[in-house]
Amino acid sequence: MGAFNEIAWAGTCPRCQCSTEFQVEVKVGLKDQLNYRIGDQYQWVTGRSVQKGGRPDGGNIVAEGYTECPNCQKDFFVDVVIEQDTVCGAKVDPTREGYIE
Repeated sequence: MGAFNEIAWAGTCPRCQCSTEFQVEVKVGLKDQLNYRIGDQYQWVTGRSVQKGGRPDGGNIVAEGYTECPNCQKDFFVDVVIEQDTVCGAKVDPTREGYIE
């Protein structure tokens, strides 16, 4: 298992339609088990490429996120939006299926 950060996100599970707070795993920036909420400043690795945790151009990126629903225990992917180094939100990625049937 690789290192990741978590972002608290209030959303709706696409599999059971439960609305709750999810802990979304993301693997961008300084991956140090950091916990973020919407509106928080995101941390990057200084002097590194984006692929190695560095800051993307303008501090803007749509990152892949992964989570499991606390209600149905099914998983799904979300797009996590970071703009100008700030966690702005997330939305379900309808193009990716989860691993759990």
